[in-house]
Amino acid sequence: MNAIYNGILLGLFLSIFVGATFFMLIGTSINKGFKPALAMNLGVFLSDVAIILVAYFGTSEFLNNLINNHVFKMSGGIAFLGFGGYYLLKKHIPSDLTVNRNNNYSRLFLNGFLVNTLNPSVIAFWLGSIVLAISYNKYTDYQIFMFFLSALLVVLITDILKIYFASRLKRLINYKVLRVISVITGIVFILFSIKILFFS
Repeated sequence: MNAIYNGILLGLFLSIFVGATFFMLIGTSINKGFKPALAMNLGVFLSDVAIILVAYFGTSEFLNNLINNHVFKMSGGIAFLGFGGYYLLKKHIPSDLTVNRNNNYSRLFLNGFLVNTLNPSVIAFWLGSIVLAISYNKYTDYQIFMFFLSALLVVLITDILKIYFASRLKRLINYKVLRVISVITGIVFILFSIKILFFS
């Protein structure tokens, strides 16, 4: 039970963290609707699962080296800069605020997966969590499984709730508000790119 409790606390901590993916998910939910944002969120979720699995099954050294790898940092920074420029400059937000029915769900899923995976702070967070679970709490394999399962489920559920309520607010939001959200999202991505390129 201790592992589950700590996993829930970890998930709640991560769910209140406002980062690049938060603004991307909220903006997508408001602009495109619940299902497209859900597809993107599943990409983020799968990325978290993949990072944890890679780190847990004996390749944490590889991930640690990846975080400190100059090429990886440059790739992540440039990718975040590209996403930031896209959100900052895009002009095709529909003025009538109707939900776009022609969404490419696989592309949205891939965007979520890439944004999360290319963020060194995400990899560092999960690596730190694994060290905490193994070294500090000295969890067994089963306890580690329950710890991360609890954390991931809490993050997934809270993210779904966020994008659901954001999509319900669509009727109260006009074009200018959507444009502001898009600009904020772009700025957040650009700030993350600067952090990755020059301060990590």
